Amino acid sequence: MNCNMNGNSWYTATIDVLYYTYRKYSGIVRPPAAGAFVFLDEHPDDIDDGYFLVNVTQHAVWGNMPANYHNGACGFSFADGHAEIKKWRDPDTLAAHPGGQPMGPHDVP
Repeated sequence: MNCNMNGNSWYTATIDVLYYTYRKYSGIVRPPAAGAFVFLDEHPDDIDDGYFLVNVTQHAVWGNMPANYHNGACGFSFADGHAEIKKWRDPDTLAAHPGGQPMGPHDVP
């Protein structure tokens, strides 16, 4: 699922055949709103545009890095209004300064 509600990118066009980019809240039906994250903290070294890229074509590879400065965790808010804290486990996800194409086999959604 690509829950990018605020923009298009090269990746949106690439995955548009198999995945849907939500444009309105009312369009979030699969997964339901409780399973669709809308906001999260992005790692400060990885902020490059106005959205968080979820790489759905490569397993265990981050599109963008989530933050880890909350004691190795990141805050997520979901389309139904609830929030969760996700504690990371993989070394690349926990790195102070991620580099290259970071892997996260236990962390990537």
